[in-house]
Amino acid sequence: MNKELDFIRLLIEEGIISDQTAKVLVEKFKYDYFSILLHLVDSKIATKKKLGRLWGDSLGVAYTELKKAMFQKEVVQKLSEEFARKNKVILIYQLGKVIIAATPDPKNDILLNKIEQLTKSQVSTVFSFPDEIDEAIDKYYLSYDSLEGLTKEFSINKDKTNVDQMPSVISEKTKEYLINSTKNIAQQAYEGKTPDLEVCKDVRNTIIEEVNQKLEIIHCINQLRINDEYTYSHSVNVAMLSSAIGKALGFSANLVKELVLGALLHDIGKMRIPKVILNKPDKLDKEEIALIKRHPILGYQIVTNMGVPEKISEIVYNHHERIDGNGYPRGLTRDELSINVQIVSIVDVYDALVSDRPYKAKMAHHEALNIILLEGQRAFDFDLLYKFVNLVYKENFDTLKKTFKSVLYGEIT
Repeated sequence: MNKELDFIRLLIEEGIISDQTAKVLVEKFKYDYFSILLHLVDSKIATKKKLGRLWGDSLGVAYTELKKAMFQKEVVQKLSEEFARKNKVILIYQLGKVIIAATPDPKNDILLNKIEQLTKSQVSTVFSFPDEIDEAIDKYYLSYDSLEGLTKEFSINKDKTNVDQMPSVISEKTKEYLINSTKNIAQQAYEGKTPDLEVCKDVRNTIIEEVNQKLEIIHCINQLRINDEYTYSHSVNVAMLSSAIGKALGFSANLVKELVLGALLHDIGKMRIPKVILNKPDKLDKEEIALIKRHPILGYQIVTNMGVPEKISEIVYNHHERIDGNGYPRGLTRDELSINVQIVSIVDVYDALVSDRPYKAKMAHHEALNIILLEGQRAFDFDLLYKFVNLVYKENFDTLKKTFKSVLYGEIT
C-alpha cells in the first residue's frame, strides 16, 4: 500500500475526517496527499501537531515540532544557510555518528545522500512542516545566541519492538526475595522506623551478583527489570540498571556498591508521603506537587539516620537535580552532582517511563529512550545518555538497527 494512503486511513481511524470527506479531498487535490495535509492544517480540523504526527506515522518517521526542538549550534552549521534554505532542511543535533535532520520530505534519498556527503556523517530524517523549517532557519542561522530553555516534545512511531517482548532474566525466586525485602525496608520507613542497613546491603549484594551473572547473556538491559507493584519494583529496577551501568563503565567494586545502595534507597522518602497522593490517578494540585517534591529531603533524613556514607545519601538527596539547575529540591548544577547521582537520575526517569503508573500507561522501550535523549539533553549529561543507550543494546549495532527504528537511527542500512 502507498505509504501516503496510510495517512488517509489514519485520519479516518482518528475520526478527523469521514470516508466521504476523504474521497472528496483526494479528488480535489488529485491524489496530492501532502497538499491534503497542508489543507487540513489550514482548516484547523485538528491540531497541527496531531496532523504532523499522523503524517510522520504514515511515512514511518517521527514528526518534530521545531519550535520546541533543542538544536546544537555546531551541528546546525554543518550545512550552509544557502543549502538549508534551497533544500528546506535543517540539522537538529548529533548522537554519535548520526545527525538528525528535519525536512518536509524525509524519504528523499537524494537529499539524504547529499547531506551525508556534506556532513560526512550518517543522517536520520524527521518530518517537520515547511513553515516550521523556514522559521527555524531564520532563527538558528541568524540569531543562534537567542536560544533559551527550550524543551523537546515529539512523537515517534509507536510500533512495538522486539525489546518490549524480551522476558526478564531474573528468576522468580530472586524476584520474590528482592520485592519482599524491599517491601520490608519501605514498611519500616513508612512506620517512622529506621530501615535496617544490613538488610539493605544484603539486597544490594544480591542485585550486584545477579547483574554480574546475567549481564553477558542478555540482549537488552531491559531484561534486568522486573514487573511488580511499582513502588517496590521501581527501586529494585533502578538499582539493577544502575549496577549494569556502573559495571559497563568500569567502576570499582566499592563504587558499584555505593551506586547500587543509593539507587535502591533513592525513593525511600516517598514512604513519608501519604499513599493517597502517591497513588492518585488524577492530576496533582500545587500543594500535592510541593509535598511530592519533598521526598528527596525526607529520604536524605532517613538514610542519614541509617548511618550511610555521604556518597550514598547524596544520591537519595540529589536524584531529582539536573545539570542545568532546573531540578529539585536545591537547584544544583552539573559540578555539584556526582556521576553516581547522574546515573541514578537517568535510570530513574527511564524506568518510570516504561512502567505502568496510576496516572499513565507505560511507554514502549524505544519511545522512552527517545524522550530521554531528546528532552534530557539539558537535564542530563549527554555522554552518559549516549553510553546508556549503547548499554541498553549491549553495543550490538545489528540489534539496535532492527529494534530502534526511530528518530535516532532511522532505517540504517
